[in-house]
Amino acid sequence: GMRYKRRGVDKNGNVANYVETEQLIHVHNHTLSFIQTRGSVPVFWSQVGYRYNPRPRLDKSENETVSCFRAHFEEQLKNYRKQVIINLVDQTGREKIIGDAYLKQVLLYNNANLTYVSFDFHEHW
Repeated sequence: GMRYKRRGVDKNGNVANYVETEQLIHVHNHTLSFIQTRGSVPVFWSQVGYRYNPRPRLDKSENETVSCFRAHFEEQLKNYRKQVIINLVDQTGREKIIGDAYLKQVLLYNNANLTYVSFDFHEHW
């Protein structure tokens, strides 16, 4: 589908396929809010072609990615404060290269306001 046309992060730290969802719960005189954001893994990567599940590839080096990754999460932290990252990419298959690059950037960023969780739903499916 169309989601294969854009992947990863751009030079300004914006990720492809970014969505914010807010759930509001009203109980008596109280309102609770849960905000979730989703988007493409914030590294430079792509999937060439339109066949089903094309193999991903990294388009820029680790060093070239650092500033854009940082820009993405600086904006996230400014807007939402503490973040829990849940990485849903396949940890052993063709997406492993993307998951590894994501974890490496999180470790390089080393921000106490980010919690990283890798959840391979393929393992639990």
